[in-house]
Amino acid sequence: MKKHWLSLALVLTLCLGLLPPPTASALSDFAINNGVLTAYHGEGGDVVIPNEVTAIGDSAFSSCQGLTSVTLPSGLTHIGDSAFQNCRNLAGITIPEGVTYLGDSAFRDCESLTSITVPSTVTEIGMSVFESCDSLTTAVLSPGVPYVGYAMFNSCRNLTSVTIPGSAAYIDQMAFNGCASLSNVTLSKGIKTLSSEAFGGCTSLTALTLPDSVETIGSTALGSTGLTSLVLPNSVTTINSRAFTNCKNLTSVTIPASVQKIGSDIFERCDLLSDVYYGGTEAQWKEIQMSNKNDILFRVNLHYSTAPAAPSTPSAPAGFTDVAADSPYRDAIAWAVEKGITKGTTATTFGPGQTCTVSHILTFLLRGLGENPDRETISAICQEFSSFLEIPNLTPDQPCTRILAVTLMAELMGDGSKASVSFTDVPASPSYYADAVAWAVAKGVTSGTSATTFSPNNICTRGQIVTFLYRLANA
Repeated sequence: MKKHWLSLALVLTLCLGLLPPPTASALSDFAINNGVLTAYHGEGGDVVIPNEVTAIGDSAFSSCQGLTSVTLPSGLTHIGDSAFQNCRNLAGITIPEGVTYLGDSAFRDCESLTSITVPSTVTEIGMSVFESCDSLTTAVLSPGVPYVGYAMFNSCRNLTSVTIPGSAAYIDQMAFNGCASLSNVTLSKGIKTLSSEAFGGCTSLTALTLPDSVETIGSTALGSTGLTSLVLPNSVTTINSRAFTNCKNLTSVTIPASVQKIGSDIFERCDLLSDVYYGGTEAQWKEIQMSNKNDILFRVNLHYSTAPAAPSTPSAPAGFTDVAADSPYRDAIAWAVEKGITKGTTATTFGPGQTCTVSHILTFLLRGLGENPDRETISAICQEFSSFLEIPNLTPDQPCTRILAVTLMAELMGDGSKASVSFTDVPASPSYYADAVAWAVAKGVTSGTSATTFSPNNICTRGQIVTFLYRLANA
């Protein structure tokens, strides 16, 4: 039985100490002054920074080409300007909770870095922190992060997925400019401003849901994206000049009656735009403070609403205000709460759109098996899976991808069932990935994101994971 194997593994791991912690690099490799690591003199490799360090100084590891991974101490609070800039072989780093400052260009040009999670304790973010990290595919900003910094992920050409919490009041200029592969953006309610060029040049971004808190769309904020249609929420009041310039595939836009100001050429070179739907009356449209340099608005089909619909207020399960009656996660969330598998992020919210971490899904799975694991147990399981399944650097706080979710579920709760699948983006090696996907499809846990793709690296949300578990329970 999977459960018995897991219990035995935990006993071996926790009681016999089979997985000793990594040892720190030689102290002579570091120059440390009053807790500040000012310089690194070692050759690189897998570096463990001493526990006494509370701050990484400016340029401390800059251009250290031998550096492949770094373990940061739990007491770290400050990562200085250019601290790891141009460490082109740095592939693994976890920024611990407790860090409050990320300096200018702290990880810029770290070409081998593949994923990053910005912890909730960060309060100050410099410019270009992760700019030109060409191998970066996923980025998660934890709830609590106050904003997305200037050019924070600029020119991360292979970034495909990003999650931004509602605590981030604004997305600064050029934050994701030139992220040509970015296709999956999760924005939470609370974000108010998309600054100029925030998503400029994100040509793979074909769909985007803006939360009902966004008030300002900055100049060229969504210019040169792959959007085909867009619905602006009722919170938007200002659309600045050239906001959607050069969106070659854009065919329709919905503008709410809340808009008070429209800048010049907002749809410049949007050659396929044919329909603009306005949420107010023609008289209200004429009251908008609008630049006269918007010729395209006189050529498209402009649709007015004679009586804007009143917003609905559906009921929510378990008193959660962020789970609507028609939410696709509603039944699963109600089930998970009733079974004690999880609860809300607050007394009134569930956070269905928040990123699900490895710690979350393992906790949910073990509660479903009648256990109630603590943090130490989850960490031990991660180490065991890293060894047993050869999943590199599996940590509790890393975002849980679709492929990780079905793999962990199959290992702990699988019965060997398999469906015939032919997803082109699921790796054949290691074989347990393909087997886990085939099992998940057979049990109705999930299916592909298209007829030929599974999107294994897409980050899962809390709502999606409890839905996977709910489907398995009813399989």
